[in-house]
Amino acid sequence: MQVPHHSKRFASCSVLRTLCACAAASLVGTGFASAQSGTAVFNKMEAHYNAASSFSATITLTQSKKQGKPTGSIISTQHVLYRAPNKFRVETAANGSGGMAAIHRHDLRMSDGAAMVEFDPATKKYISRPAPPKLTAGQILGLAVPTSGIKLLPATHVGARAVWVVEVPVPPLPATISPQQRGQIAPFLAPTVFYIDKQTNECLRIVHDAPAANTEVTFTSQSFKASVPASLFHFVPPKGATLVQPPAPGAQPHP
Repeated sequence: MQVPHHSKRFASCSVLRTLCACAAASLVGTGFASAQSGTAVFNKMEAHYNAASSFSATITLTQSKKQGKPTGSIISTQHVLYRAPNKFRVETAANGSGGMAAIHRHDLRMSDGAAMVEFDPATKKYISRPAPPKLTAGQILGLAVPTSGIKLLPATHVGARAVWVVEVPVPPLPATISPQQRGQIAPFLAPTVFYIDKQTNECLRIVHDAPAANTEVTFTSQSFKASVPASLFHFVPPKGATLVQPPAPGAQPHP
């Protein structure tokens, strides 16, 4: 799932961008192998998801705006289903609080292997595109990110599970953006931290804490042997739904 530098949709959840390096000496005696590195840990996690023939999970994404108006939080719950080579279903429900209390959103993204569909129940509009021949669970979750400069931080626990902690740096901003745009974006930029189970290579938690906003992602009920009925990947337009043209490149992808 992608972690946004500022409030944006799952891409979805696409919410993830981050860094890599060698482990610190403080990790000696905590099960750290001398050849281990942040890049190696991240690559093992990514490979684990990309190798999955089926997958299911519930993902909770909490976004809190700390600067500017309105301040407040948005909590999104995503139910993710996947079957190789290219079928998926991601259902998202989002609700705001505080200054964002008016935000309520429910959407559906899915692929039956032939077409990818994005459906907005509020407007009853949907778009459809040809599905690529291959999509991995890692791509659906947004875990495929550049691994240059990934840093291994001191190990810790998430609940009772021992985890590696890797920090992915902020990617370079496009050279084409103006100084004014850079100034607007800068408060939302920060490294992203992944908490990865040492035994299973599963991602359990992702944190992106910038001066202007905080995003935290938690993964629960993950299954890499999910039995998913084929019917759940098939989109049946509800009565009154309208097919619309996909947005132009660079435009908001939601219909």
